[in-house]
Amino acid sequence: SALMPPPFPFKVVILAAGFLKVPPRSMLIGVGLGRTVRFGAEAILAAIYGQTIIALVQERAGLVSLVLVSSIVIMAIAYYAWQKKAFAEG
Repeated sequence: SALMPPPFPFKVVILAAGFLKVPPRSMLIGVGLGRTVRFGAEAILAAIYGQTIIALVQERAGLVSLVLVSSIVIMAIAYYAWQKKAFAEG
């Protein structure tokens, strides 16, 4: 679970390890190794592709901005509609 990105419920895994009486030392070693692999891989990818990605985003700054703003507006509208529906039902 230490390799998974943030939306993954990491706290549930930690709580389950406590409930299942996993030894703290092995849990810390597992989490430490998993995080080292995850963030190490991110660092390597950033070192290899970082400048290329930055240049690509700078070349297409208008399109990137449009996509980000559109996504935020769509999510805001969806959230408003969801809240309005939930409020009307409850």
